[in-house]
Order: sequence, then C-alpha cells, then structure tokens
Amino acid sequence: MDGHSAEKEFPGNAQSLGAARLFARGVLKSWGWRSPRGDVEVVLTELVSNAVRHTQGPLRVRLELREGCLRLGVADRSQRMPTPRSPGIDGGFGLEIVTKICTRWHTDTIPHDGKIVWCECPPEDPGIAAAPR
Repeated sequence: MDGHSAEKEFPGNAQSLGAARLFARGVLKSWGWRSPRGDVEVVLTELVSNAVRHTQGPLRVRLELREGCLRLGVADRSQRMPTPRSPGIDGGFGLEIVTKICTRWHTDTIPHDGKIVWCECPPEDPGIAAAPR
C-alpha cells in the first residue's frame, strides 16, 4: 500500500474544512485505509483549521502512504511557524490533539513559498498497513 499520494489545493476559508475532509475521505477509501474512530479527519481538521485561522491565501492538502503510516500535510504560503500553546478559552487544542493522535509531527519550510505542517498517523487497525487492497 505504500507509495500512494494525492494532493489538492483549497481556498483559505472555513469552507475548506469540510471540503478537505471530503477529499481525504474519498482518497483514503480508494486506498483501502479505514479510519473507524475518525482520527484522520480530526487531525486533518486541526491542521486545515490552523492554516485558515493563522494564514492568508490558498492551502494545499497532501496525503501520502509511506512505511505503513499515513502522512498528512497542509501547506500554506506563510513563513510563520506553528507554536504549541497551552489550551484555553481562545484555543490551543489543535497541536495537542495532533500530538496525542499522531506518532510525530513537524513543520518544513518551502523555499520562497511558505511551509508545510505534516504529521504521521498510524493505522487504527494494525492489519490495514500490511493488507493489500
């Protein structure tokens, strides 16, 4: 199952949250990757929400299967790096949720074009990573 990838650009607005989830759901279904608890959608929503809230302009969602894990990435045109903060009334839960669900996350700069925040999600069903589809 490794080696699959898909990406799509979305406008940087609130409607992108649902559209990105729908895109990911369709792609993952075609790959045979199930997320019965909805972890992938929760993480993707957090990453897209952060990009919409803290940057301007379009964003790009990338899904990639590598080494039995699903890598989710959200790229935007801002050079401003995300900083985890303590959850409170005004937010701060996003990267904490990502940290709890994913095996790791990181931000890479894209020279002259912003950054990509990515994370790796293990399969919720351990048999999925090895099962041919």
